[in-house]
Amino acid sequence: MSDTSLDHKSILIIFPRKDWDLNAFWIYKICLELLDLKSEITLVCRKDSYLYEQLKDFPIHFIFQYGQISFKFWHWKELDPVFESITQRKIDLIHSFDIRYIWPLFFYLRKYPHIPLLHFQGAHISERYNRIWHKILKRRVDHLFVPHKRNLDYIHLQFNFPYRKMSVVGVPKAPMVALEKDFIHHLDWDLVLEGDKLKKENHLIGIEVTPYTKKHQFESLFQIILSLKKSGELKKKKLKIFLGSKRRWSNNPLYGPLSRMALENDFKNEVSFYPSENLRPLIQEMDLWVVQERKSYINESILTAIDHNTPVLGPKSEQFSSWQQLWPDLMRSYLPKDGRSIYYGMRDLLQSSPQISDLEVPCSANLSLIMSQYIKSLQRRKRVLSRRHLSHLSG
Repeated sequence: MSDTSLDHKSILIIFPRKDWDLNAFWIYKICLELLDLKSEITLVCRKDSYLYEQLKDFPIHFIFQYGQISFKFWHWKELDPVFESITQRKIDLIHSFDIRYIWPLFFYLRKYPHIPLLHFQGAHISERYNRIWHKILKRRVDHLFVPHKRNLDYIHLQFNFPYRKMSVVGVPKAPMVALEKDFIHHLDWDLVLEGDKLKKENHLIGIEVTPYTKKHQFESLFQIILSLKKSGELKKKKLKIFLGSKRRWSNNPLYGPLSRMALENDFKNEVSFYPSENLRPLIQEMDLWVVQERKSYINESILTAIDHNTPVLGPKSEQFSSWQQLWPDLMRSYLPKDGRSIYYGMRDLLQSSPQISDLEVPCSANLSLIMSQYIKSLQRRKRVLSRRHLSHLSG
């Protein structure tokens, strides 16, 4: 077995979250690449996650997390399935995508100094980790991957983590859906007839509707859009609202309530229900994309919007705010119960209309860098342990 190859190496990847976000995109791509390299993969994930749905037919060993896990010391027994897999499956390398696992892994891996521990960090770190996390990070984490140079500079400044142990790997694109149809295909006939006038005479606002979207979230949102419509602040342009859902609207319980809300708020001719398994064609045509999930991770739709330079309005969160610093002209956050922040966020993004040439383009995904770092980390661990062994013998 060569240490210059990942052939038949056993890799443990940890991502026990449900969200289809930046981390999940990376894991999807990494797993496919490792399978091509004939590596053995153990994946910690949620059985109800979209990531599992994408990978369940591949030869991957899954460890499922059910519900919430407490990461307090006296609850570490909940992590036994992960710890046991390290021994039973003879894990060669661990790649964590959840910072909460670093602390327990640090202690468990004292028995396994030959196993490299790598981590991906796509957002700023919560203050509650700052006191101890930077010590654990420097002592045990072999390498840290970040999506953007600003993430790298932040971690270096906050934790004095050396640049040599970090890599910028960029942002992967979401997996494409087969037989993608264009934006016009899903439009009502009266909108199709408008042709170029549709974009010239209207601000197009797309709103993501997921299985977790609640009716009450639209009650205030429609009121705010109505106020914006009447304010006259949008250069005399009209508004067109597109409700984007991957679920068929005929089977969506929100269809009736949202139709009634549109009538009550004088949006009868402004609201369109857009169904598609792939919202990419819709997002790239919008002047503004609105996300309502309270846990505003960098999900598929947000990544698509950034990729196509479509302004995004989303609930304030640690991760969303971190990315807003990268693209301040492209992203605005709001507090879900603060109508003013939603109003001003919409107004500012629709008025600014950032030029593509003025925006910082996210660097594309560098999967080969991750694979090469896996090999380097394995080689480094082997060299260090070999030197320790020789030193022990000579002593």
